Amino acid sequence: MKAKEIGLDWESPIKREIWHYAQNKPELVVEDLKPFVLEEIVRESLLKRGINKWLANRALIIRLKHYWKLKINALELEKWKAKAHRDPKKYYELKGMVKALTSCRNEIRAICKGPRWIEWDKDRIKLVDYVGNQKKWAIRFKKLFEFLMSYNFENGKEAEESKNGK
Repeated sequence: MKAKEIGLDWESPIKREIWHYAQNKPELVVEDLKPFVLEEIVRESLLKRGINKWLANRALIIRLKHYWKLKINALELEKWKAKAHRDPKKYYELKGMVKALTSCRNEIRAICKGPRWIEWDKDRIKLVDYVGNQKKWAIRFKKLFEFLMSYNFENGKEAEESKNGK
């Protein structure tokens, strides 16, 4: 059944980019389902299933990413001041901090900029619109996604390694 047939003014994701849709607010889901389900039921389901929590967490992660950018810029400035004052210990300490924080920020950035058309196959995440996307963030997201999905947190190895007995 197509969205227009049931009264929703949506188009197929193939025809339209996700960026055209407002998102990240539980109220939008409530409005979308209002013609079919009581508001209270939708709100309760969003609350029980943790969707409100994750939308709030997403907003906080984006703010954290921006904060880290400001922190990286401040550390860069301190780093160059240390170099100008011929303080190699402080310079290399700050250089390491910048490198570590930049690495963390890039991973968070890849997650935040990841694809929005994602489906679930039972308990597994499926990337829907990912084939052929060669943007830098898209490649980083795909690598991070594949790594995190294959990592075995119980024994500290990637799933492939543990399957192959390495």
